Amino acid sequence: MKNKVIFYNGTFNGNLKVIYFYIKKNCSNLEAVWLVDSVTQLRNIPIEVPCIVRGERHMDEIFNEAVAVFEDKFHMSYPIALNNRTPVVNIWHGVGIKEVELNNPIDGLLSERVMKRYIQSSSVYKNQVYFISTSTAMTRHFENSMILKPNHFFEFGMPRLDKKSIQIIKKEKILWAPTFRDQGNFETILPLSKINKLLKILELTNQILIFSPHPNMLRDSKYIQFERRVKNSKYIFIVKKQEDVYDYIENISYTIIDYSSIFYDLVYLGFDKFIRYIPDFERYSESQREFKEHYFDDTYGLVIKTIDNLLEILSQQNLSGAVDAEKRKKILKKYFNMQSNCASENIINKIPELQPSNHPVQSGLYSYNAKDVSDVGVLKRQAEKHKVIILHFDSFEKNLDCSGVDEYFIKTDESINNFYKRIFYVELRKYNYDFWQHEGSQQIADERIPRKFGIRTRQYLEDFDRIKKVSLLQAFWPKKIGAFKDDRIFENALAHSNKMTRLIIDWKLKLISILYAKRKL
Repeated sequence: MKNKVIFYNGTFNGNLKVIYFYIKKNCSNLEAVWLVDSVTQLRNIPIEVPCIVRGERHMDEIFNEAVAVFEDKFHMSYPIALNNRTPVVNIWHGVGIKEVELNNPIDGLLSERVMKRYIQSSSVYKNQVYFISTSTAMTRHFENSMILKPNHFFEFGMPRLDKKSIQIIKKEKILWAPTFRDQGNFETILPLSKINKLLKILELTNQILIFSPHPNMLRDSKYIQFERRVKNSKYIFIVKKQEDVYDYIENISYTIIDYSSIFYDLVYLGFDKFIRYIPDFERYSESQREFKEHYFDDTYGLVIKTIDNLLEILSQQNLSGAVDAEKRKKILKKYFNMQSNCASENIINKIPELQPSNHPVQSGLYSYNAKDVSDVGVLKRQAEKHKVIILHFDSFEKNLDCSGVDEYFIKTDESINNFYKRIFYVELRKYNYDFWQHEGSQQIADERIPRKFGIRTRQYLEDFDRIKKVSLLQAFWPKKIGAFKDDRIFENALAHSNKMTRLIIDWKLKLISILYAKRKL
C-alpha cells in the first residue's frame, strides 16, 4: 500500500504543483492527494488530480495513512483528523523584505487573520510545521516572524525554481504582477479612467500585457470592471485564478512590479528588466520599518510613482535604468544562496526524517474579565500552572494586584476589538501557548469579539461539547450555518454522526464534484 502525501491548498499552482508532479513522476511509493476546504475550490484543481473536500467521510482514512502534509501558507485551522505526529511542510509562496505573519503590522484586515490563525492553530505551528527557505537571510527573516522551532527550518529552496530553463525571447510582452493590498485597491494602481489610454498605447506599440492579479483583488468592484472592459482585448491577457503565472513568463521582455516577491524569482530565473511602479509606497510602507529601509537597496529598476508616468514609459518603450547588474548579484547572494537545482527531490527525501514531537495540548493562556473576578486566590493558584492575565475593559477599574498575573487596561477611546489585537501583537505576539481561553459574562467583550479571534470562550466550549452529531436535515445544508460556527465544531459533530448522515454528506459532495467535472487547469 502506498503512503499518502496530502497537498492542502485551494489552488493548483506554484511550489505545490511542482512537487505534486515530481511525486507522480519519481515516487512510486507515494500517492499524492489534493485537499480543498470547500466544493467551490474544486474548480481550481485539474480533473485528473485525486481530490477530496474537507469533511468527506474517507478523509480520516487518508490522514491516517499520510506521511506528510504540504501547504504554501499557514491555514486558519486544520482537520481534526490530522495526527500530531504527521509533519506539515510549509513551502512558503514567496521571499522578500515584506513583514509577514507575527511581524505584520497590526492595522488592517490581514492582522486579524494572522491573530486568529495563531490562536487557533499555534500547537500545529509550533510542533508539526517544517518550513522551507531559499537562503540564510530568508531563514532569519522568517524565524523572526513565526513561532516555529529553529530546527524546523530547511534551506532547500523553492521547487518552482527547480532546474528551470527559461527561454528569454525579447518579444514585446510585459508582465504586470501587483502584490497584496488589504482591500484590493485596484484603482490605486490603475484608475478606470486610464484603461482606454493603456489599451491604445499597447495597440500602437504592439505590446501584449500579461496582468496577474493578486487573489485579494478579485473581489474589488473596480478590478471586476477592468476585467470586463479588457475581456475581448488582443493586448491584455489576465491570468485566471486557477492558472499559474509561472506558465506565462517565458517570453516576457520586462516586468512591472511593486512589492511582490515574484521580483526575486524573476531575478533568479535570469530576467533583468523591471519597472518599479510604486504609487502608494509611503502608505504601504508606513508601518513596515524594515521594508521601508531596505526596499530600494534590495530591488532595482525604473522607479515610477504615477500612472501617467507609467503610461508614458510604455508608449516610449524607454527602459534605460531598468537593469542593474551589481544589485542583481547582491540579490542572488542574499535571497538564493541556498537555492538548490533539485529542491523537490531534497524535500521529499527529508520526509522520513521529520518527526514532530508528541506534544500534549496542555499549555494554556487564560484571560478573565476583571469585573467577573471574585476570587483572586483562584487566579494565583492557576497562574502556577498556566499563564493567566486579567483584562480591564473599563479604563477606570482598579488594579487587582494579583501577584504572578499580568493585568491589561483598555486605553481611552480604544475599541475592544483593538484592545485584543494590541494584547496579542504587542504583549503576547510570540504566542507560546497551545490555546487561549477567556472567561467573562459580557456578550461583546467576552464572547463575540474573542470568539472572532479564535479564542475559546465559555459559549464556544459549550457549543463544541453540546453538538454531538449532525442531523439528517442539517446534512442537506452548508456546514457553516446554524449551529456550526466553524470547521472544528462541524468536524467534531460529524465524527459523532450516524453512518446514514455521513453517506448523505459524501453523496452530496460527490454530486457537486460532478458539476465541476469540466473545470480546467
